[in-house]
Amino acid sequence: MKYSLINKLFIILILANCKDSNVRNFSENENNDSFKEKVVVLSEKDTFTLNDFKNTIQLAKKFHLDGDKINDSVALADAAAAAVENLNVNLYFYSESYYREHEGTSIPIGNIHKTSPTDSFILLKLNNKSVIQNKNESNSKERASKNLKEKQEIYNSLVKLKFTEEDFERIISYVNQNYSKITNKEKPLALMNNLFFSAANGYLRSLDPYSIITKVNLDDDITTTNENDSKFNEISGKYLKTEKLIYIKIPSFSKFGEENSVQLIKNIYNNLQNELSKEKDSARGIILDLRDNPGGYLDQVIDTVDLFLEDGEILITKIKGKSNESAYARKSVITKLPIGILVNSKTASGAEIVAGSLQENKRAILFGERTFGNGSIQKLMSLPENNSFVLQVTVSRYFLPSGISTQVNGLIPDILISSEEDGSFPERLREEDKWKHLPSLKTENEFISVYDVDKINKLISLKGKSNFEQSEFKIHGQPDYALIRSLDAFDAYLKVHHN
Repeated sequence: MKYSLINKLFIILILANCKDSNVRNFSENENNDSFKEKVVVLSEKDTFTLNDFKNTIQLAKKFHLDGDKINDSVALADAAAAAVENLNVNLYFYSESYYREHEGTSIPIGNIHKTSPTDSFILLKLNNKSVIQNKNESNSKERASKNLKEKQEIYNSLVKLKFTEEDFERIISYVNQNYSKITNKEKPLALMNNLFFSAANGYLRSLDPYSIITKVNLDDDITTTNENDSKFNEISGKYLKTEKLIYIKIPSFSKFGEENSVQLIKNIYNNLQNELSKEKDSARGIILDLRDNPGGYLDQVIDTVDLFLEDGEILITKIKGKSNESAYARKSVITKLPIGILVNSKTASGAEIVAGSLQENKRAILFGERTFGNGSIQKLMSLPENNSFVLQVTVSRYFLPSGISTQVNGLIPDILISSEEDGSFPERLREEDKWKHLPSLKTENEFISVYDVDKINKLISLKGKSNFEQSEFKIHGQPDYALIRSLDAFDAYLKVHHN
């Protein structure tokens, strides 16, 4: 089965470290930037109406993987919260019971606004000085844990709220009519557009971290909306003469016009092999560096695996309302050289498919640390009656050939490799730290490496080089500890399994 791109409806694998949904956190010292959302502000030239908001909801319910399980009351409350909070005027939405329970502690005291005296929800306006300093947690994992706990408490309060579509529209109308009174600022021309646009994203983010609606440039093809494209031309490769290895760094799986990542990878490999032939040299193997690779387009992911896998299943997708679909290798390999893949906690989504599929098909050995753990697939679709925006909805899960899902669990490398100087494995932010992530799926197929890991590790300890200071491999001026250790590990693997 080959995934086709028809009528500008594309299936993609979203960036796993895409920004998290709005965090109602009042600490100025919060520095968990990788999980915060960048607020998009529409101009007066943009149009996003109540009808667009309703169309977004309809499409989400129709196509989202869990569309039939949406708690509409909570999702509409999240929509109202996002609408007012993203105005960036220190305006917040809460259930009144939650606010009364936390006012003066985790929530600063401010001016309360209600659309009706009988409302069980409030709008809270803070002044710029109404900030409570949270104690500095020792690491970002603790901050993420604290944010998740706070979100769960807010969610529980919203469940009890029984918020309706009528309540939502009253909130929007109240803010529109009283904006200047609430904020002491002139009402922006694009206020209503921004309220409904932010509300649409609030509704989507109540479903999962990756469903979102974005503005597109009508002069561009819809595929250019994927921020992976900023890393498109950063794919690079070189021959490591001392190690006799071909090294290829792949930051994402992208495409732009007729160019794409697969073609770049193929060109880099072929050019390096041609140079080796001229010098009458030969490589012992290939290192694919997928560290910090957040994923990309599904067709690029499948075709990348196809470059290295001669035969076998690549992945399985399970789409709502459809039978399972599988993608298979098509005998279009460019090399049969042994492969080592370097991964880390930011190796996500499509990159996890490439690494996991080659690992399960016994085509590659994995080095590094547990990967991010995003096992979902998103679909891009145009918004009805408004082609200035594109909707991205989580439509399915993917599974590796064994039936294992990487969702939350991630991939376990065959050989654990630290990126730290002291060889430690600090806690990292991963999918499990994101609010509303899809749950992990239990499987009977527990990971067991097919390689002689004990023998490889023993050889590494006996003959490993790892001379960090003298190594040519650097990151930000410091030794690339993970890569240097992986070269030793790959050498040991080759001696054990390819001697």
